[in-house]
Amino acid sequence: LIKAWCYYESRLLGAHHGMLSSYALEIMVLFILNVHGSELDSPLEVFHRFMQVFAEFDFDRYCLSILGPIELNSFPYPRLDAMALPTDQEPLFGAEELREAISQYSTKPDEATCAIECLSHSLSCSREEQPSFQLNKKHLNIMDPLMPTNNLGRSVSKTNSVRMQTAFGHGAKSLTHVFMYQEPAVASQRIALYFNNTWNSIHRVSFDNRSFSTSTGRLNPEYLFMNTSASQRLGAPQIMSVPSVPE
Repeated sequence: LIKAWCYYESRLLGAHHGMLSSYALEIMVLFILNVHGSELDSPLEVFHRFMQVFAEFDFDRYCLSILGPIELNSFPYPRLDAMALPTDQEPLFGAEELREAISQYSTKPDEATCAIECLSHSLSCSREEQPSFQLNKKHLNIMDPLMPTNNLGRSVSKTNSVRMQTAFGHGAKSLTHVFMYQEPAVASQRIALYFNNTWNSIHRVSFDNRSFSTSTGRLNPEYLFMNTSASQRLGAPQIMSVPSVPE
């Protein structure tokens, strides 16, 4: 949902155009799932929360990481800002899960593990006890969990960072209106309008996912409003195949 909207509806993807890379967007989604996921039950709720959070996220003050917002002025001893994290939410995955992923996928596992340990304990240990590492700061700062010195937001220009947050704010307001409609037929029409460019693209719905659409070629809203466990039980397919965007 999020990648399709960013690619077709708002034109926010494409590092070579000074916009977000696909990998940066994926880390942003993982942040939402990790920090806010315990209170989200459906794909549309995740999508809506994504829009709301990043429309207001203070990228001038924070670097985004999977574990939470990092104060930019805390580098080279990065610290998570506890005040910017939900107080009543438990993360879906923490340092242990990230260490396991790092050991399998990182090209610099020692460096990445050190950074995760640093962030995990930044709220409970003194600055002198923390290992240090630097990040090349840009207008938009997103830390790569597999290589923490890699800033995934480095491709985004100042003008485009403002445009991006404006688009997220507009998208959040528009999506809020979709939640007002309880009738499946009306919800389907509203979602179709919300993803108008996506439906009209040549990559709209892959052949393998044709069962995900209704007989009119529109998205079946029951899948979007369905909670995650229910959709897995029914074997709901992916929404669409979005082409990879060159980094």
